[in-house]
Amino acid sequence: MEIAIVGMDAVFGSCQGLDKFAASIYDGSQHFHPIPHNRYQGRAQNQQYSEENGATNGASPWGNYFDNIDIKSFKVNSKLNEFERLDYQQLLLIHVVDNALKDAGFEQGNTPLKNVAVITSLSSGVPVEQRDSRLHLDSILEESLSTSTMVSDSEQLSVLNTASSGQSGYAIANSNANSNPNANYVSNQDHSVASQIATLWNISGPTFTVEAAENSVIKALDIAQILLKAGEVEAVVVAAVNLVHEFDQVLLGNGNSNTGEPTLSYDYHANGSLLGEGAGAVVLKRAEQAKQDQNRIYAVIDGINWIANSGITGAESVKQSCEQAFEQAGVKPRDIGYLEVFGSGVQQQDRSEIQGLIAAYQGDNSQLSCCLGSVKSTIGHTYIASGIASLIKTALCLYHRYIPATPNWSKPKQPELWKESPFYVANESRPWFLTPGQVKRVAAINSLAGDGSYGHLILSEDLSETERSNGYLEQAPFYLFPIAANDESALLEQLDVLEQTIENSSSLYQVANQTFAKFKGSKQATYTLAIVGGDKAKVMREIERSRPGIKRAFAEGKPWKSPLGSYFTANPLGKKGAIAFVYPGAFNSYIGMGRKLFQLFPKIYDRAASLISNPGEFFREKQLYPRSQHQLSKRELEDLETKLADTPLSMLETGTGFAVLFTQILREYFQVQPQVAFGYSMGESTMMYALDVWSNADYGSNFVNSSELFRSRLAGSQNAVRDHWGMTKPPHQDGTELWSSYVLMAPASTVKECLKQENRVYLTHINTPTEVVIAGDAQGCKRVIEALGCDSFRSPTNLVLHCEAMASEYNELSKLNSVSVSKTPDIVFYSSARYTPIPLDQNSIANHLAQGVCQELDFPRLINRAYDDGAKLFIELGSGGTCTRWISDTLKQQEHLAVCINPKRGDDHAAVVKVLAQLVSHQVSLNLSPLYSSVSETSVSKISVLETGNQYKLLETKLTSDINKSGNLGANLSQSVSFNSKPVAELSQPMAETKTMTLVKDQIPSQEFTYQETVPVNSPTIPETSSNIIFNADDVLEFTEGKVSRVFGKDFESIDGYARRVRLPSPPYLFISRVTKLEGERENYKTGVIETEYDLPENAWYAVDGQVPLGICKEAGHGILLLLSYLGSDFENKGKRSFRLLDLTAKFLDNQPEAIKTLRYEVKITSHVITEDSLLIFFKGECWIGDKLWMTLDGGCAGLFSDQELAQGNGIVSTEEDDNKALNSIQPQHFPPLLSCEKLIF
Repeated sequence: MEIAIVGMDAVFGSCQGLDKFAASIYDGSQHFHPIPHNRYQGRAQNQQYSEENGATNGASPWGNYFDNIDIKSFKVNSKLNEFERLDYQQLLLIHVVDNALKDAGFEQGNTPLKNVAVITSLSSGVPVEQRDSRLHLDSILEESLSTSTMVSDSEQLSVLNTASSGQSGYAIANSNANSNPNANYVSNQDHSVASQIATLWNISGPTFTVEAAENSVIKALDIAQILLKAGEVEAVVVAAVNLVHEFDQVLLGNGNSNTGEPTLSYDYHANGSLLGEGAGAVVLKRAEQAKQDQNRIYAVIDGINWIANSGITGAESVKQSCEQAFEQAGVKPRDIGYLEVFGSGVQQQDRSEIQGLIAAYQGDNSQLSCCLGSVKSTIGHTYIASGIASLIKTALCLYHRYIPATPNWSKPKQPELWKESPFYVANESRPWFLTPGQVKRVAAINSLAGDGSYGHLILSEDLSETERSNGYLEQAPFYLFPIAANDESALLEQLDVLEQTIENSSSLYQVANQTFAKFKGSKQATYTLAIVGGDKAKVMREIERSRPGIKRAFAEGKPWKSPLGSYFTANPLGKKGAIAFVYPGAFNSYIGMGRKLFQLFPKIYDRAASLISNPGEFFREKQLYPRSQHQLSKRELEDLETKLADTPLSMLETGTGFAVLFTQILREYFQVQPQVAFGYSMGESTMMYALDVWSNADYGSNFVNSSELFRSRLAGSQNAVRDHWGMTKPPHQDGTELWSSYVLMAPASTVKECLKQENRVYLTHINTPTEVVIAGDAQGCKRVIEALGCDSFRSPTNLVLHCEAMASEYNELSKLNSVSVSKTPDIVFYSSARYTPIPLDQNSIANHLAQGVCQELDFPRLINRAYDDGAKLFIELGSGGTCTRWISDTLKQQEHLAVCINPKRGDDHAAVVKVLAQLVSHQVSLNLSPLYSSVSETSVSKISVLETGNQYKLLETKLTSDINKSGNLGANLSQSVSFNSKPVAELSQPMAETKTMTLVKDQIPSQEFTYQETVPVNSPTIPETSSNIIFNADDVLEFTEGKVSRVFGKDFESIDGYARRVRLPSPPYLFISRVTKLEGERENYKTGVIETEYDLPENAWYAVDGQVPLGICKEAGHGILLLLSYLGSDFENKGKRSFRLLDLTAKFLDNQPEAIKTLRYEVKITSHVITEDSLLIFFKGECWIGDKLWMTLDGGCAGLFSDQELAQGNGIVSTEEDDNKALNSIQPQHFPPLLSCEKLIF
């Protein structure tokens, strides 16, 4: 039965969310780093402790560790009454399941999801064999299977026998097995998270927890298949999570930690694996049902095979597992284009795996038809969650149609094993084209586990999926910031605002979206500035460079353009002239051309499929994206580049194909529409395909591949020239070079005069008024160059074109261009045949294009004709940019714009953005929205569970009392601690050495063991009177309730008379005891720093049981008010404006302080905005307890506002109708009655 994956989510290390995980997989970006300081109480940085417990050279291994885990705040859902009891691993699992269900189109509500099952796998320190309360498959599945008509009796018997015999190799728990009195252990962790998922989504279907080591997800899929096939459920959620609770677990894995190159463990320079953390979830449906429900289908699972330890060799088990999966899915090994391998980094496992895979997939290695990869090369080894990570990765590759990169791959460890295999490894992601005769893309996943079990999955794409948007374009890190204004001063003012916004933001992505949203409301403005950049530092430099550039543009009337691509013109041409699409000659392709285009603009897959019946062959994907079992050297790539350039048909078809795609991108994605089109040489044929005059390239491709035109007439032995010159000797037997082509830097008129002395040398191309191409007899060309004494170089192509020597090929060229006309767009097409528009009928097109190729090409004449007819903006739809340069050299000082969409070897995404930057500045009608996200990331409330762990009790960290030489963990000691931003100070005795819990544990059953001990935080004493006090408590109170001049001096006497001024809150809300630092210049809001201290009084009015509310601690940082007054804000406001705090984010890094402590605050102004009437300041701060940083204040924003401005801000206002609607939405629920008990005394 086919199973569809209809929803997914992934959070692995810094890849927090499916889009970020997908982008990381495609980019091949890695996320390995040392253990963060806020993990394991800083013991990862304690060299002595690490060395004593097995770390190499005292250093803990690198890995893909969490710094923070941002999850949606389920706290708002009152159903989750056990939310605060969950640890962060369980919360993370709930988070990904919730997102996956929403991604699948399910909606939360009061209607129970009766037909949804949940199967989870969690990492745990408790061995499977100790979980004797877990139920086996027979007690879980028997009832469902007995009523099914879709599963045969023999299949039922097989499943139940396997489960009950214990041979299945995995443990399973039913979270709904409330009747089992011994199920408490499961509920301690696994049941609680499963039940909370069920509560959150009102799921009444079955929920299971499966543990089969690294094959847990394979087994979960096996169970899901049984449930779906039985028809008992509509959908199944499969999820897994792996977080390293214990630092000692890190140390135990240190023996297998990769100290070589971080890449696929098969690599010659790798010697292990790196640890990874994370969680993933998928939602599964029967494929037929998913299509009926019109679900998005990421991939279809066609075969699931899993075998336990059978006693045969590892390699043979891998081979057997693969072959059984092939048979289930009905595929052959040659059908599989991508294979996700396990690659554990354990030498014996890796050797067995690759040997078994080669045996199962054996084939001709010259074809290299199957790419190998592993998600571990990107996110590390996530153990129990590795299966879900591989599944999500492979599904993404199928859905988005690309072969994924393996970063840092060099060569295999055992290259001799690979010789008879079809395997290769991709260093960069590339498009995934179908092979001839293949209907759909097919992938496989291989899995194995330390318990000796093996698994193999077969997946394929769903062909019904047509819209496959991926979010990659809007998240790609090269951003466009368009700013519109009506004059120079307004433009510069908005530039200042952008600069300050970026300075105060941690996300360029969000600022870009905000900037575009504002830009859309000012499209009628006279001028547009386009700033581009990929990171904060570069964008800030672009802004700085743009200021003088804008001034020069207004003063001199010339556009400003930065080397990075930012652009501004004070003379926009978009409303003055027409847009011309220019198509270069079809010989500009290169290795790697357009590699990222298909991921950035996925609709072009469909355009490629409609253009040609075999896109992979037409686009020469094996030539443009070479396959190899080792990383190709620079010399090897150069040789391949030369080979490509020497293959005219490959250059012709790839050049044509990509020009079509570039056109599709501009017209369909960004709505840039041309009024004029012309081409250079054979680019005239290309423009007919690109602009839909010709709809299909099959005729042209079949013609040129079967004709001798580009094999022996114009290329190869060049028989057209031999016939024209009357040569009788067979090719290459006279020992001389027949035909040469040179570019000359000389005027055409001078060259023509010199050519009168040569009857076998021709002027073939005039590129610019001072650049031409001559071709013909090699010795004759050299004589011409010598006579002229000009600069020259060999032409990159040596075809016979644009001269009388190839006039005999006119009829063949006419046949090539005799294609049925599909459309006649409202575009003027020019040809070099007569330098006039082409009538759009089949015969006229064929004759014009053939004639143009057979005669001298005067490109400046073609340019000037289009320009004289109104074209002023020229966009080159090809690679290299030669036409762009020739247009600018021809038009020189005449007002125009010439840009190229694909400068050779440039980044595909950045190149498109740079073109759009120039077009938008020229006020061209276009649509920039594909570059931006329509939904802000900030719309979802989130919490960082590694930063607010105190509130939710998420940070339980287990330490071991000892690790014996055999590697077994000793007694556990559970410590409830916070992950601080700085490591805890070194202890005189490591926590792991304490034996307290050994005694306690002997008296308490392990499943009930919940002892916790809090790691003490150093408590600072109340500081003695500081020697650096600037203002004491009396001064602070005087500033607050008295006269400011008594504190700041006589210069401030005028402020004392105002009815209002910036002041601190009066007691009991005054939380400053003294000021110890005050810096800043009067009326200069660029800088300003204040340091204050607050002594928390004993038995304070706000304390509850000795604890201080966090809000009070945050308010104690209001020294910004005193700083603002000190900087002179009231001199400008004159009592007319009031202070308001607009935004602030407080981040707590440690346990909340007890009473009788001193809080020390440092608040700093980071930037400001001053307009004619208002002042906005942006600030940040830190709060310290003694020498420990305890809280940070970020994103602070405040200002001074008039009464009218304050009256306009009503905040969030709810009407009576809103309140009634909310009240009526509450559905009454019935709860089972409480258990009765006759016992009255306990």
